[in-house]
Amino acid sequence: LFAEVSGNFSGQVVWKSKDTDVVTVKVDPTDSRYATITGVGRGWARITASSSDGKYVAYCEFTIE
Repeated sequence: LFAEVSGNFSGQVVWKSKDTDVVTVKVDPTDSRYATITGVGRGWARITASSSDGKYVAYCEFTIE
């Protein structure tokens, strides 16, 4: 996934999986706007991308069957 950040944002993007038994997140070590999402089990999970200061948040939901 890619988190597009507009404006003068210069911080890091923080990625989190609501359920790491369903999907995991691996952040690109050179650019925190990019993350690889891997399905590891059946179920539903939400991936959240937020600015390091917490002002901006976006999410994507996954269902693994």
